[in-house]
Amino acid sequence: MIQRLFALFLFASFVSPIPAQTKVYHEEQINTFFTELKQASTRTFKLWNKNLYGPILLVDPGTRKLYANEPDLQGGLQYSTHIYIGILPQEVNFQIRH
Repeated sequence: MIQRLFALFLFASFVSPIPAQTKVYHEEQINTFFTELKQASTRTFKLWNKNLYGPILLVDPGTRKLYANEPDLQGGLQYSTHIYIGILPQEVNFQIRH
């Protein structure tokens, strides 16, 4: 649980939402986010005495396209250039807060 919260905190420090701005990220940029998060968690290992890097999902709210740093258990995500890509199912609900 702490790992996920820390990873979310790290991600939030890299990406800050700005209302009315549409930003398209490419797969290479998503991979860079994951790489930077992994490096940051490695640097803080001594602080927490744990590896805080874990599974991460990023979702494009407009297209429901999702990006992951690890494969899913069902095998629905497709591997592409160091990341896993898929579509968030319609039955999964999420909210965007501004």
